[in-house]
Amino acid sequence: MKKSILKYLKKNKWYLHHEQREGQMVYYYGSCTYNNLFVDVTIEHRTKEKRVDIDLWNTDYIPEERRAAVAELIAHLNMDDRWGRFLLDWKECQIGYRITFFYAAEALNLDEFLDMQFRAGIFLFDSAFLPFVDVAFNNEEPLKAMEWMEAFVLAGAVRD
Repeated sequence: MKKSILKYLKKNKWYLHHEQREGQMVYYYGSCTYNNLFVDVTIEHRTKEKRVDIDLWNTDYIPEERRAAVAELIAHLNMDDRWGRFLLDWKECQIGYRITFFYAAEALNLDEFLDMQFRAGIFLFDSAFLPFVDVAFNNEEPLKAMEWMEAFVLAGAVRD
């Protein structure tokens, strides 16, 4: 799996640093652009559990006075399986999105699978970006932003 991940990253010109940690985990980190979205990326490959976690982080700083509202929006989004796993790093004050998958063997077409996972994660992360901006910087209420995300992203409606 480690070779497959490195091959995928190199093919897509994602030159992330990598290191072995604790003998059980390979850790990749860096910044990249994917579908015109610039993100910080952390990939943890937990070999013992046969698990890969990919965290995508937006580099915008969330103001302290709006972090609770952003956390509320994240809590609402994470209760819905369609959205997945959004994160809030309280220390770095950034919003992130986590993609997690488990694998049984190297037999799957990892290149295609990784690309599908990244595309889905980037789509959801990018789709949620404007509502997060509204909550973080325009004092929008989290539930109002959630309603807009439902209408705009899932139903294809246009925001007024």
